[in-house]
Amino acid sequence: MKNEIIPYQPYLRNFARQLRKNSTLSEVLLWQKIKQRSFGVQFHRQVPMLNYIVDFYCHELKLAIEIDGNSHNFKYFEDKHRQNRLERYGVHFLRFSDEEVKKDMFSVEMSIREKIIELGELHPPNPPSRGETQPLMILEICANGFESAQIAQKAGANRIELCENLPVGGITASYALIEKVVGELDIETHVLIRPRSGDFCYSEDELQGMERDIAFCKAMGCTGVVTGVLTAEGDLNMVATQRLLEVSQGMEFTFHRAIDVAKNPKQLFEGLIELEVTRVLSSGGKPTAEQGLSLLKKFKEISGGKLQVMPGGGITSQNVFQFKKAGFQMIHTSATQKTTLGNSKDLMYSSSKGFSSAVEIRKIKAVLS
Repeated sequence: MKNEIIPYQPYLRNFARQLRKNSTLSEVLLWQKIKQRSFGVQFHRQVPMLNYIVDFYCHELKLAIEIDGNSHNFKYFEDKHRQNRLERYGVHFLRFSDEEVKKDMFSVEMSIREKIIELGELHPPNPPSRGETQPLMILEICANGFESAQIAQKAGANRIELCENLPVGGITASYALIEKVVGELDIETHVLIRPRSGDFCYSEDELQGMERDIAFCKAMGCTGVVTGVLTAEGDLNMVATQRLLEVSQGMEFTFHRAIDVAKNPKQLFEGLIELEVTRVLSSGGKPTAEQGLSLLKKFKEISGGKLQVMPGGGITSQNVFQFKKAGFQMIHTSATQKTTLGNSKDLMYSSSKGFSSAVEIRKIKAVLS
C-alpha cells in the first residue's frame, strides 16, 4: 500500500523539529512504547499536516495519536476543528490525556492495539500482561557522535548509548550533540553520564553536575541514561546512585561497566536489584563479555527478571550467537571493525584501535533476528 502524504505548510517542518527536541514527559513515555514498529506498524513523531502538527502518526493506517495536556482544557473547539478537517482526509484519531499516559500506560497500549486491529492492518497480538514486556533481542550500539548515531539507526540498531571520547572509555556528550541526535533521529537514545575518565568515585560537585546532565537529557526527550558510582573502596555507592535514580525518574537507568571493576560484582548486582535500576551493562567482571559469560549467566539467574542483564565488551558478529543461545534479551557493542580506511560513509569512529561498521552492525542484527 502506498502511503499518502497529506499536504502541509513548509514552515511547519522546522517547527516540528523543535517540538521533537522539547517533547513532554508523556510524549517521551508513549514514544518509547510505539516506536520501531513495536505494534507492527511504523509511527512518526510530530508530523505536519495542513496547518497543524499531530503528536504521532502512522502513514500506512492514517492513524494519528494526540496527547492532551492541561493547555488543551481550554482548546476543545480548536482541537475539534483541527480533527474534523483532518478526518476529511481520512485520518483516524486516538486521544489520550497527559495523566492517562503517565498513570495507566497499560490501558493506553490496549487502546492503540485495538484501534490498529480495527483498521485491519495488524493481526491481534497477545495482549501484554500488566508490568510485563515481551522478550526481544535488542542491539545497542555505542555511538560517539551524530554520524555514529545516524549510521546505527540506518543499519538497524535498536538503540544507542551516546557518548564522546571513546578512547578514554567515554564521557558525557556535549549538550549540543545530545540535542542534535534526539532532535533529528528517531533511534532510542540513552546518554552516558560520566563527567570524566578514570575511576567511578565522584566528588559532590561532580555528582551535582551529573544530576544536571540527567535533567537536561530528560528535558531533551532521551529514553534513558547510563551511569555508575562506586565508593572509594570499590563498593556500590547506594546513596549517590539513589540520587541519580530520583533525577532520572521516568527514564530508563542503566548501571554501566563500573560493576566490572567493583570489589564484589555479585554483591553490587544484588544492591542494584534493591535499588530497582532498569538494567546492568557488564562484561562479567572480565575484559570481554565472552570471557565473563559464566558470571553474566549468574547475574541473569540472580535477577529473576527483576533487572535486565545486558552483556557488553568485545561482542562481534563472530561470537554474538553465544549470548543469544544463553537467553540474553539484549547486547551492547561498538561493532568495531579494524580498518585503515579514512572517511568511508560506511564507517564510524569507535575507538583509537578501530572503527564501527554499518556492515558489522547488520551482521550482528542478522544473528539476533
